[in-house]
Amino acid sequence: MRAFNEKWTADVVGKLHYLNVTQAELAYFMGVTPSYLSSVLNGKKKFESGYSKRATRKRIEHAVELLEYQLRNE
Repeated sequence: MRAFNEKWTADVVGKLHYLNVTQAELAYFMGVTPSYLSSVLNGKKKFESGYSKRATRKRIEHAVELLEYQLRNE
């Protein structure tokens, strides 16, 4: 069965495309492995709680915002 992708993951992937940044580059920026980030964005990562899932989402969204800010101010 296919994993369910949430809208926020599509928003993140779209923003990365807009910024011309790969998932691997975002993973490096965040200090996580590309495979971990991919599993989260593809809906394959199993979380122990709703809190950890929300915290991970916020961490990814925040990293994208910081990366966008950094790229726009270079």
